[in-house]
Amino acid sequence: MENGVKILIERLKTNPEEFVGVNNRWMNMIETYKEYMSAEDRVALEDALRPVLMDKFNEQILYKLMRTEQEQMELDFDGKGSGMVMVNMGGKTITFAGNGSKP
Repeated sequence: MENGVKILIERLKTNPEEFVGVNNRWMNMIETYKEYMSAEDRVALEDALRPVLMDKFNEQILYKLMRTEQEQMELDFDGKGSGMVMVNMGGKTITFAGNGSKP
């Protein structure tokens, strides 16, 4: 396995936020060089990325489901989606942040 792939896999374990969201640090580089990686390196990196990316996917689905249709249209219209939504659920307030940011 290439050293760069090993380094990214280890970095993913300690800093997963650097691989998701609008300001991710590594995905453009991974996409650029992925076609030059061996099949083994590609699979190892994809296997390491999958849980982090799926967590972000699930977070975004919940975020969109918790917003009203009007809020969705307003935030999606400009493509920023950076607003925060607070939802009161049975006495608990849950805050969802858009576009990769965390409350």
